[in-house]
Amino acid sequence: MWIERAKGLYERGIYAGDDAALAASDRELDAVEAALCLARGRVLHVRFVQGGEADPRELPLFERAGALFKAVGDRRGEGESAFWEGCYHQVVAGDLDRALPCSGVPGNWPPRRGTWSRSPRCSGTRGSRPTGPGGSTRRARG
Repeated sequence: MWIERAKGLYERGIYAGDDAALAASDRELDAVEAALCLARGRVLHVRFVQGGEADPRELPLFERAGALFKAVGDRRGEGESAFWEGCYHQVVAGDLDRALPCSGVPGNWPPRRGTWSRSPRCSGTRGSRPTGPGGSTRRARG
């Protein structure tokens, strides 16, 4: 379990002076925090969908999850966070223009690993929209 791994890494850092263990502990805890933010954001989203009021914590939780997943190199988690940011913009905020760049629709996910970044319209805080041939943001047909 992650708590035991984090404790073991802490002990290696404090008792053995292992700086690499502290860096590994940071990555481990960031991955756990990312998953927790994503899970909490999804719960808030369900509450809204079931007739509740919008919770101002929802979008920042998805954004934090995405940033942490990116920091630890978890592309799947980063993509899932972007999807939920899109769900927030579409369902809660009613803003399809901001939802689409987050949604993972074709054109937002380049084929090569490590080349994707969020559209600035997605959250207004990160990245730039990937462009196709001639600077188009649409995927080339072929």
